[in-house]
Amino acid sequence: MARRDSTQRGPRDLGRFFVESATAGPAADGSVPRLEGQEVEHALRVLRAQPGDLLTGLDGRGHRWPLRVVRAERRDLVLEPAGEPEREPGPGEPGAPLPPIHVAVALPRSGRLEPMLDRLTQLGVARIEPLRCAWTGPGERWPRPERLTRVLREATKQSGRAWLPELAEPAEVERWQPPGGSACAVLHPTAEQPLLSWARGLTAAPGDPICLVIGPEGGFQTQELEALAASGAAPVRLGPHVLRIETAAEAAASVLIACLLAPG
Repeated sequence: MARRDSTQRGPRDLGRFFVESATAGPAADGSVPRLEGQEVEHALRVLRAQPGDLLTGLDGRGHRWPLRVVRAERRDLVLEPAGEPEREPGPGEPGAPLPPIHVAVALPRSGRLEPMLDRLTQLGVARIEPLRCAWTGPGERWPRPERLTRVLREATKQSGRAWLPELAEPAEVERWQPPGGSACAVLHPTAEQPLLSWARGLTAAPGDPICLVIGPEGGFQTQELEALAASGAAPVRLGPHVLRIETAAEAAASVLIACLLAPG
């Protein structure tokens, strides 16, 4: 059997790549952004980009550029537009896929933080706010910011969202405050109101933030619950069992988003 000539293959869609901020002008000005250095290396060495291949450039601020490879050089890609660029409305703006969803969550144990950030990004959470609680153990340390940023970027590309989520620095739960005008709920195993019914009863304006607060597996202490109640957080329950921090955060975000997207 004759060996197939790889040069005869059709163009491939290589996926999504972040572009250099200095070359990412407004999506409507006709400019062609350049991929970031590590993204170029991935396209060339791992994906073996070839002329004609297609890809999408992202800046993490709502812009998408359909691009085509014109020339694959040893250390660079020459690109051209492959369609009209677009800008997706940001969280809180008219036409956005979701309202701004904030998740304030106790730091999970070592090794569970990054997978949680990955999945919350995939779900569409706009802002993640880690909380230091009385039950936060000594092993729950804050990794290097660049490492966490890499997790958020990879999940953004994988999920197809156009906006990078915001990641706040860890804060003491007693000092945490939801943004003004937001609806806020705190998960509590003995709360009377289910999360689903709370979500269905939301009357916030489309652009107002919605906050979910998730505590440690040992629960918030009394003074922490009092501080959250004073900030306007309504107690809600998610289910009959005690969940791991990351499971509760991801499940609560999923329930809220499914409710927000449900017809009617």
